[in-house]
Amino acid sequence: MILEYRLMLERDLAQVLAIERESYSHPWSEQSFVGCLDGADECWVLLVDGEIVGHLVLKVILDEGQILNICVRPALQGQGVGAQLMAFAEDRFIARKVSTVFLEVRSSNTPARRLYDAAGYAEIGRRNGYYPSAGGREDAIIMGLQLEIDGG
Repeated sequence: MILEYRLMLERDLAQVLAIERESYSHPWSEQSFVGCLDGADECWVLLVDGEIVGHLVLKVILDEGQILNICVRPALQGQGVGAQLMAFAEDRFIARKVSTVFLEVRSSNTPARRLYDAAGYAEIGRRNGYYPSAGGREDAIIMGLQLEIDGG
């Protein structure tokens, strides 16, 4: 499987939103993605054979980065695609001289937590009742990663 990455365009939003809705009980809205496409964030799509199968939204402020959204079509989950998307995110952060990266994940999202653990992220905090859920609210686990930056 050959993966290709390119910057997300507004014309990609229909496909991106379809993958979001397939993947999450509380997906990002179109407005959330449009807000990220304003140039302040890095928005990427992941393609296989020219078809969008995932996406990634990164934020960089000085030497800190955050993975705001990472998503792989459910049919491809568990096949190493998410790990490759995480490695791509790390490469983007290193290219931008980011030394610390953060992300948040639902406490109930065990597959994502395993992915982040495997990528070297560690739990550094928790936001109680942060995410809406079918049963009310659930915690967000805050995870962090220190990167080695050459010449930094």
